[in-house]
This record gives sequence, C-alpha cells and structure tokens, in this order.
Amino acid sequence: MSYDSYSIVYHLTPQGWQVERDDGGLPTDRLITAELRVYQGSGFGRESRHWITVWTSPCLNAEEIATLETRFPKPKRSTELSEETLLKTLEKHD
Repeated sequence: MSYDSYSIVYHLTPQGWQVERDDGGLPTDRLITAELRVYQGSGFGRESRHWITVWTSPCLNAEEIATLETRFPKPKRSTELSEETLLKTLEKHD
C-alpha cells in the first residue's frame, strides 16, 4: 500500500504543455499526450516520478517527436500547477 499515488495528464500543443482539462476535452492542436505517474511509498520517502507517452500525433515521425520533446521539456514538478488545479487532480485520484 502506498502513502501517496496520483497521475496527471499533460498535452503538448504548439504553445507548450497543458494540464488535461477537468471536462476531459482534448486540445484540437495537441501533438503529444503524456501522463506523469507519481508514487510515494511512505511519508518520509522520496516521490518516484515516471512519464509515459500515452498518444502521439500520427502526423509526426520519431525524429519530430524527439525534437518536440527537446524543445518543450516536460514539466519538472506537479507543484507548478495552480493550487486549485493540483487539489482537483489529487481529489480525482482519492
């Protein structure tokens, strides 16, 4: 049993990474969709963070995807979200 576990879905658009909207709607201009999975085994342990690519535009080849991921690095921390968005995300996974 984990102390804390949640995930956040991000969509890469030409403007950068966006957190998935509450209504589940997808940006029409998304290029890549990735999920950040966070796991913490105990209250004193470090979080384990893993990115999983969920979807890529069929119009992109592997080289273009790699270029986009270099140009737009994935968000470093989920705390970059607004406090309101972070709380909603955590509530959805409780």
